[in-house]
Amino acid sequence: MEKWIIKTVAKIQESEDLLAIKNIMIDIKNNLKFNHVHYAIKFPSGFTSISNFIISDYPEAWIKCYTDQAYARIDPILKHCSESQEPYCWDRLTKSTDQQIVKFRKEAASFGLIGGVSLGIHNHTGNTGIFSLAANHILKTGSVECCTATLSLTALQPYVHEAITKLSSFSQSQPDRPKLTKRELECLLWSAEGKTSDEIAKILSIKSPTVIFHLKNTIKKLGVTNRNQAIAKAVLLGIICPEYSSLSIPPTYHF
Repeated sequence: MEKWIIKTVAKIQESEDLLAIKNIMIDIKNNLKFNHVHYAIKFPSGFTSISNFIISDYPEAWIKCYTDQAYARIDPILKHCSESQEPYCWDRLTKSTDQQIVKFRKEAASFGLIGGVSLGIHNHTGNTGIFSLAANHILKTGSVECCTATLSLTALQPYVHEAITKLSSFSQSQPDRPKLTKRELECLLWSAEGKTSDEIAKILSIKSPTVIFHLKNTIKKLGVTNRNQAIAKAVLLGIICPEYSSLSIPPTYHF
């Protein structure tokens, strides 16, 4: 691994504020000989609401243009990165004949954003985003320049994301995560699996009224009115996520 990447990881982990993170991101683009760096993340605050957080040195005029023109609706880079883990090299834009995308590409180029690479951000809490490097010249998919940038972003992205999540006010303003007991979590998880109270009771070797008692407590703690809402909110807050129990034996495929 490149020595500068190892040093950059250490700097990210030692950072105490977001200004330090932005300076590190500028160092990343300079090391990779790009002109701009952009990091945008969405923190879900509900199933119909989000908070956007951006660290970027894109030209302010371009960011305003992007917002005013509502380019997020048609941006192929953003669409790809929200759906795929595969890095996106911007030369793919030149293959589109869609007039909206042609206009989008030409307008970005007028601000010096001609070539670049982007990496999608996805994690279990529902945060999604994009990590991009932009250049004032075209990069070709599969080129040494494109591959080097992609590998570097892939190596650094988890550390940048963790630091931004910890240091940003958005992460601090997320809804409080209620404290559920071990048994409440177990009942809620099996309920999310579609099990009835009687079925959960058999799985956990407890009585059905006890399951109902724990689920009622869970519903109250989460501030909702029924089991389905409790499951949805618990998933949104990252309180429950898939746990592959030893009670089920998964099929295994060998090739």
